[in-house]
Amino acid sequence: MKIKKHIILFFKATLCSFLLFNYSCENSSDTKSSSPAQDSITIFNLTKEYKLALRSDIKKAYEAINRLEHYIDSSGYKKALPTFYMNKAKYYLSRGDNDSSEYFNKKAIEWAKKFGNLKAEANAYGNLGNSAYNKGDLVTTLDYFLKSEKLLEAINDKWDIATTTGNIGVLYCDMKDYKGAMSQHKKAIALRTELKDTMGLALSYGNIANVYYAQGKKMEALTWVRKSYETYKSAHSKPGMGFTLGNLATLYKETNRLDSAIYFCESSLKVRTEMEDIPGIADACSTMGDILLEQGKTDEALSFVKKAKDIYQQTSNLAELSKTEQRLSIIYSQKQQHEPALESYLKHIRYRDSLLNNDKVNELNKKYMTFEFEKKEALNKKELEKQKLIRNGIFYGAGLLLILVFLMHRNFRNKKKANLELSHQKHIIEEKQKEILDSIEYAKQIQRALIANHEMVNQTIPDSFVMFKPKDIVSGDFYWATNIVQNDLNSLKSDQSATPDDLNNFKQPLNLFYLAVCDSTGHGVPGAFMSLLNISFMNEAIIEKNITDPAGIFEYVRKKLIENISQSGRQDGMDGILICIDVQNNTLTYCAANNSPLLISDNKIISLPADKMPVGKGEKTDTFTAHSIHVKKGDVLYLYTDGYADQFGGVKGKKFKYKHLENLLLSIHPLPAHEQKSMLEKNFEDWKGGLEQVDDVCIIGIRL
Repeated sequence: MKIKKHIILFFKATLCSFLLFNYSCENSSDTKSSSPAQDSITIFNLTKEYKLALRSDIKKAYEAINRLEHYIDSSGYKKALPTFYMNKAKYYLSRGDNDSSEYFNKKAIEWAKKFGNLKAEANAYGNLGNSAYNKGDLVTTLDYFLKSEKLLEAINDKWDIATTTGNIGVLYCDMKDYKGAMSQHKKAIALRTELKDTMGLALSYGNIANVYYAQGKKMEALTWVRKSYETYKSAHSKPGMGFTLGNLATLYKETNRLDSAIYFCESSLKVRTEMEDIPGIADACSTMGDILLEQGKTDEALSFVKKAKDIYQQTSNLAELSKTEQRLSIIYSQKQQHEPALESYLKHIRYRDSLLNNDKVNELNKKYMTFEFEKKEALNKKELEKQKLIRNGIFYGAGLLLILVFLMHRNFRNKKKANLELSHQKHIIEEKQKEILDSIEYAKQIQRALIANHEMVNQTIPDSFVMFKPKDIVSGDFYWATNIVQNDLNSLKSDQSATPDDLNNFKQPLNLFYLAVCDSTGHGVPGAFMSLLNISFMNEAIIEKNITDPAGIFEYVRKKLIENISQSGRQDGMDGILICIDVQNNTLTYCAANNSPLLISDNKIISLPADKMPVGKGEKTDTFTAHSIHVKKGDVLYLYTDGYADQFGGVKGKKFKYKHLENLLLSIHPLPAHEQKSMLEKNFEDWKGGLEQVDDVCIIGIRL
C-alpha cells in the first residue's frame, strides 16, 4: 500500500509559504523595480494561483509557474527566487521528474543562503529529501531531512518541523521501527492540531495507517485511511483524495472485498488522470493490477502492471520497481510463462537488496543517533554554562550584598525621618493617581458601551473585522453603528403623535444600517469626551430627528457642535466616514469628511471622494455631499482613520503612509476577515517596533 507516497508528490507544498508583505514598505538595492511593494503583491498573487492550480490542474500550474518566472525576470525582484525555485521543483516532482526537481531545489538553497533565508533553505532541503526518497536512497533522504530539521528548530518554525517529523516517521516505518515511527507521527499530529493544519493532519492520519498496515493490522489501517480521506475531502484536496482512494482500494482487496476495491481504485485512477498526476497514475495502475490478479484476470492485470512499470522506470523509483517486478513474476507464473517470470523475480530481488540492506539500516540509525546526540550535547553545554553563570552570580552577589547591607545600615538612621515624610507624600500621590486612573477606566467602560459592538456589525455583515487600538486608555477615534427599521404604515397611523406630514412623507418599508468610523479632535481623555459628544449627536440626528441621509446627519452634527462648543472660537469636531446600507434595496450611500473610504473591486483599488472639511467649525462650511456607490458581491470596503498611516517605524523611523496602507489592504483583501485583522495587527506592531504609538488607530473592513 502506497500511503507514504503522498509526502513526496503533493504536500511538501504546505511547507513553502511565500513572501507576504515583508518588503512592501522598504526599498531593496538588488531590485530593478521602482515599486518593490507592487512586485511583492504581484508575485504573491501569481504564486497563490500556481499553488491552487497544482492541486487540481497540472497544465494551469505549468502556465502559472512560467508567468511567475517571466515576471521575476522582468522585475529583477531576486528576493523571490528561493521560493520560486522551490515551487518549480514541486512542479517537476509532481510529474515524477526527480532529477529536475533536485536541480531546482539546489538552486533554491543557493539563493536562500545569499539572502540569509533560513526558512527557504530548510524547506528546500526537505524537498531534496523527497526526491532522494523517490529514488530509494534512504540514507541521503535522512541526511536532507535532518539538515532541514536543524534549520527549522533554529527559527522555531513549528509548521515545517511537523512536516519533517512526519517524514522521519516514514523512514522509521521503512526500517521496520514501528514504535519509533508511531512516536514521530504522534509528535507531528500534536503540532498540527495546535496549528490547526487540516492538510497536515490528513497527511499524518495516512502515515499512521501505513504503520498499522506494515504490521499487518489492516482493520486499524482502514480506520485511519478513512479518517485521512474525510479530512482531505473537507479540504477539497484532489491529490489527497486520489491517493487515499487508492489506499482504500488496497485495503478492501486485502480484506477480500473485491467489488469495493475495484470501485475505489477506479475512482482513484479517475482523479489522478484528471490531475495528470503521473506517479499517482502508476500507483493506481499497480493497485488495479493486484485486484485483477486476485480475481484471476491475468491478461487485464498484466496490462495495468506494465503501464505502472513504464512510469516507475521513467521516475527511477526503485522501491516501486521492486514491487512491480514481483507482481509481474506472479502474473507470468500464472500464465505458465516461466522464463519472463524468473527474469522479473530476479529483478525484484536485485532492486529490493539495493534498497535497504543491513549496512544501510545501520547507517540510517547511526545518522539519526548522531543527530540526536549532537542536539543533547548542545543542550547540555548550554545548561553547564547556565549553571556556571548562576554559581558566579551567587558568589559575586553575596559579596555585593554584604557591602550593600553595610552601606544601608550606615545610612538608615540618617534617612529614616526623611523616608517617613517621603512615604507619606508618596501615599497621597498614589491615592490621587489611583482616583484619576479609576475615573479614566470608568470613562473607558462608558465609551466602549456607546461605540458599536462588533457582534452587532456582524449581524448585518458577517464577513467583517474591527481593528480598534487606542493610544491611551480611552480614545478620540471611535466606530459606531445602528439599525433603523420602520414597519408598516398602519403602525405609523396608530401613533397619536404622528402628523399629516409624517403620513404623507412615509416611505415603506425601511431597513437601514449605519456604520461610522470617526476621528475626534485630540486623543486620550479630551478625545474621548469629544467622541461621546459626537456619538450623542449622531444618535440624536437619526433616532430623534429622523434624518436618514448621511450628509444630512453630518450637517446636523456640525450644527450642534458649533452651537455647543465652538462659540468661544474653538474648532473641535471630527473627521469621519458614515455609510448607510439600505438592506431592503441593496444600495449603499456615504458621506466622508476629510477621511476617504477605500473600495477594492476585481482586485483593484478604488479611492472614493471625500469632502475636504471636518464635521465642526473649520475654514470651509460648505454643504456635505452624499455619494452613492455601485458595489457587487465580494467587493471589500475599508473605513479607517489616520492613526495607522501616521505611525512612525520601520528601519528609518518614517511614517507608514496611506499608499503603503492601501497596498497592504489590497494584498490581504481576499483573506477571511479575521485573518485580515491579524495581519494588520502584526504588521502594525512589526512596523512600530520599539517606538511609541503616535495616535489612536481604527480600521473596519466589510465584505459586501
